[in-house]
Amino acid sequence: MGVLWGGGVMLGAISSAGHGNEGERLRTKGRAWTSWRERLIAKGQLSDPTAESGHLSASSLQFALMGVRWDASPQLVVSRGTRVSQARHERANYHRQRSRVIDAAPEEVWPWLVQMGFDRGGWYAIDRLEKMFGVGRFATGGSARRVEPELQQLAVGDRMPLSRKLWLDVVAMDRPRRLELALPPGRLAWIWRFTLTPIGPATSDDAEADVRCRLTITTELSIPARTAPTRVVAQLAFRLFDLGHGVMEHVQLRTLAQRVPDSRTR
Repeated sequence: MGVLWGGGVMLGAISSAGHGNEGERLRTKGRAWTSWRERLIAKGQLSDPTAESGHLSASSLQFALMGVRWDASPQLVVSRGTRVSQARHERANYHRQRSRVIDAAPEEVWPWLVQMGFDRGGWYAIDRLEKMFGVGRFATGGSARRVEPELQQLAVGDRMPLSRKLWLDVVAMDRPRRLELALPPGRLAWIWRFTLTPIGPATSDDAEADVRCRLTITTELSIPARTAPTRVVAQLAFRLFDLGHGVMEHVQLRTLAQRVPDSRTR
């Protein structure tokens, strides 16, 4: 999906290395992903979702790209900048967060996240574009408009398909708070994290209203960038990826903010 949106053509060529025999061998070893991710976190190449401090090392040379607000609605929040950094360990890193308030409890939104994927419930984005890029084939005819009981079986270690040949591994689940997906170990490290945070009613006078939540989508990429030309290519790829993937995530957040509350009346 993100491999094809935005800068996906360039990033996809790198990521394919993680889907070969070696990636499959590592995936089947119980602690392979955990140790690989811990090494990247220890080196500062990926952020630790449990940490409260910044996600990049102080020694990084950071490039702050202009943040884009896709919606004037105060319910949509986009992190101020996309950071592309060249750190001492010679990797280029990308980090972006987008979030939106949904008028539903985390327990109501969670099933919609679990059923995502190719040949599953889709991505709640633009169905026609997904089909055009080969990442849109739906078990529900189009992106799901209700919770599908047959698509609710998901556990750590399972695959969430991106297309016929590509997938993301489910590397962490904290039902109904956090779903973390990642490419199998390879040159391109890609973390896609969905976090649900309960929040109170819109006003203090609305104490009897249903609990709402904020859905935050975090995207992190990290690729080797040991030479100046590869750093330039990485920055360009990240910028293109941010544009295309940003449109996709905006539509995804907006669609979920509409469909989850509406599904109560059906």
